[in-house]
Amino acid sequence: PGYGQVITAILQESLELPEFGEVVAKIEIGREGRVESCEILKTVSSKNGDFIKNRLQELLFPCFNEFGLTDNRLDFTITFHNVENR
Repeated sequence: PGYGQVITAILQESLELPEFGEVVAKIEIGREGRVESCEILKTVSSKNGDFIKNRLQELLFPCFNEFGLTDNRLDFTITFHNVENR
């Protein structure tokens, strides 16, 4: 899998929004795998937005060199949402 797919898998396993809703965030990951910035672009619940901002700072992602990437930073725009149980 590529770096984006690994990031997606880590986020799916590590995050569960505290309230129902959606959060769109722009994150910047540095080459060592740490989130260097997080901007909430859209959220219905400020609690969810705060949760994403705080929780992302705690996560560590793989280093870029493990994937042969030469960039110093990568930007991702990610939509987080709850899975509705039916």
